[in-house]
Amino acid sequence: MKFYPADSIVEVEVAFSDLNGQPITPTSVSAVLFDGEDNEIENFGSIPFDPAAGSVTVVVPRIYNELDSNETRAVRVLRVSIGTVGGEIIRSLPYALEAEQRLEIMVNTFQTYETAQVAMKDMVNMSGWTAANDDQRRAALVEAFRRITMMPLKYGVRDTHDKLNFREEHYITREDWIGMSAEDFKKLPDHFRQALRRAQLIEANELLQGDAVARKRRAGIVSETIGESSMTIRADRVDYGLNPQTMAALAGYIHFNMRITRA
Repeated sequence: MKFYPADSIVEVEVAFSDLNGQPITPTSVSAVLFDGEDNEIENFGSIPFDPAAGSVTVVVPRIYNELDSNETRAVRVLRVSIGTVGGEIIRSLPYALEAEQRLEIMVNTFQTYETAQVAMKDMVNMSGWTAANDDQRRAALVEAFRRITMMPLKYGVRDTHDKLNFREEHYITREDWIGMSAEDFKKLPDHFRQALRRAQLIEANELLQGDAVARKRRAGIVSETIGESSMTIRADRVDYGLNPQTMAALAGYIHFNMRITRA
């Protein structure tokens, strides 16, 4: 699949060939554009073509390649119908659109990629991050953001003496995270935002280097023996979907209180 910048003109070349790659002589060509949810965006109708050219280029205007405000990537599928004397051949030609900046505050990250790069310099045991390329790091930051925002969190505010007052706590649920904008995020206490960014970077690093024990625990493995070595994995530990180091970075901010109500 090819990637194109969002809000750009995309030219899709359609070869005159059947499903086996054999050349054909078309009698008609039409095209319809769909999004990634299989919703029709635009029916281009009949496409002018030269049967002897071997292919035709369908131009998709930029207006159909715009991203929604909450999207950093999107898929388009151009379905081309090629008519022949032997019947109709349908070709599905997907392509992806990508925003200029894949990481957007409170869309899929707590921090920009550049901020993460600088913060990493003050952290230890970041071997996963160091060994990864830029695309892998960005993907890990996005997944880390998703995992952290699944957790209900809390934070205290500072009193008149500039001391944290955890008696005056504010809670953030999963639904609150979904509706939070970048401007809302800026209004959160600095100490809380810094903890979130550090936790995101730690979780991203763990994702990149892999947590073998966590994977085995989630797979239901309680013990493992290799040769003369054996390992017992605690099965009674509650798995919150985050690495222990990430949980430690969020110590004091995780809201464990659960309420049971009648239906």
